[in-house]
Amino acid sequence: MQKGGSGDALSGIVAGLLAQGYSPLNAAISGTLAHALAARKIKNQRLRAHGRGRHQRTQMLTKKIAVLFSGGGSNLEAILEGLHGKVFGETRIEVALTLTNKANAGGIAKAAKYGLKSVVIEHVNFTSRENLTPQS
Repeated sequence: MQKGGSGDALSGIVAGLLAQGYSPLNAAISGTLAHALAARKIKNQRLRAHGRGRHQRTQMLTKKIAVLFSGGGSNLEAILEGLHGKVFGETRIEVALTLTNKANAGGIAKAAKYGLKSVVIEHVNFTSRENLTPQS
């Protein structure tokens, strides 16, 4: 995320879409786009408030997202194909992190095809899932 706290807003949007019955993939895509469009609208309002209209060129906004996966990575692959490196309006989407809880998850190889090294945090190495304190 480019600014502190913007991950909270994006997480809330995605959680709200999931609660409405969206699939995880559609919630991630729709939430990211809604978040980016809202950010662009706010930016344009601020530019107009300071006497700079839409005719001036604005800088491309990059939204960095993380994708969590635990299995074969079919949803991860769909997100990478549909979003990673793509531009929507003035917003470029970049998958900056892929994270899994299984060292043998098939999604690791799929992320690697896009030049992404997955972070593995195996919950079995911790005292509980809620408390990620390493076992002694």
